[in-house]
Amino acid sequence: RLMRTRGTTEHTIPHTEVLLVEEAGTLAANLVWFVLGAMTVVVILDGFDLRLLLVAMLALTVFRVIPVYLSMLGSSLPWRERTMIGFIGPRGTATIVFGLLAFNKLPDAESFDVLAVMVFTVVGSILMHGVIAPRIVNRGAMTARDLSPAVPPTA
Repeated sequence: RLMRTRGTTEHTIPHTEVLLVEEAGTLAANLVWFVLGAMTVVVILDGFDLRLLLVAMLALTVFRVIPVYLSMLGSSLPWRERTMIGFIGPRGTATIVFGLLAFNKLPDAESFDVLAVMVFTVVGSILMHGVIAPRIVNRGAMTARDLSPAVPPTA
């Protein structure tokens, strides 16, 4: 695979360098998910307030759907698809990174609450994508033609 560059005498980046960058990125992403697993164990073993679980559920539903609706006000996409985008949109690496940054800067009590909400939000998102999202898609019985007007109807 060749990567194009601008303003250099050699217009490609060698495959070995591209591979190194890809592998470093994969390693960093795996480390982030490893940290999430470790923090999940900490939150579960230390106990948590059920209200924090409620906040995470709101983050997975209402707090996500309202911005999606607002950002798609001028869109011709049907409301059913907008709702699906809002409910099954990903929450992952950025949530983990910002949650851990807040955890490190806040006082002890508040930091644990942020950590718990972060863990519940990301784990809940994983469950929604793995368990609930396929059922939503199947229940909606959306076809390629429903999703894209460019796909011609089948005879």
